[in-house]
Amino acid sequence: MTQSVAYSASQQDLYYPAKSLDSFPAQRPKTDAELCVWMCLLSYCDQYPDFAFDQARIKQKLAPLGFQPLGFFESRGHDRNGGTHCFIALHDDAVKENKLAVVAFRGTDKDDPTDVIDDVEAELVPWSGTANVFKGWKDAFDEICCRSCRKSIADCSLPATALGPRWPLSSQP
Repeated sequence: MTQSVAYSASQQDLYYPAKSLDSFPAQRPKTDAELCVWMCLLSYCDQYPDFAFDQARIKQKLAPLGFQPLGFFESRGHDRNGGTHCFIALHDDAVKENKLAVVAFRGTDKDDPTDVIDDVEAELVPWSGTANVFKGWKDAFDEICCRSCRKSIADCSLPATALGPRWPLSSQP
């Protein structure tokens, strides 16, 4: 992380990281790593006490960064819309190499016991021939994979993937 990413170790901020998005950047961060940190934070933007995404607020925060949401993916049938939550945001660009899709998964929510299944599927499995990832994460990602652009994976529960795999637009993982 760069010096410009604000951090608070307060219990309130750790338990509800997107409650206040006052420090969210007004322009795109200079590095993909910093961008992924902000996308992870945004993945916690919910309709408290309901766990569903606050899609309007997320769209509002993505726009100044040059991103638009491609989709919001959430588990169905759980109490208060709990479970797995993920969004895909796209920075579209006329220059093919500058197109970027970010897949941001919400990590474990302390108030939501229904996402524990993905968390406990911690067996490392091969992914895309280049890496090993947790099975729960792979299963969730495989359901929503976008194959038309470079990818940067932002997942709060798996920081090692925040700088994750990248593929040129022409390749298929």
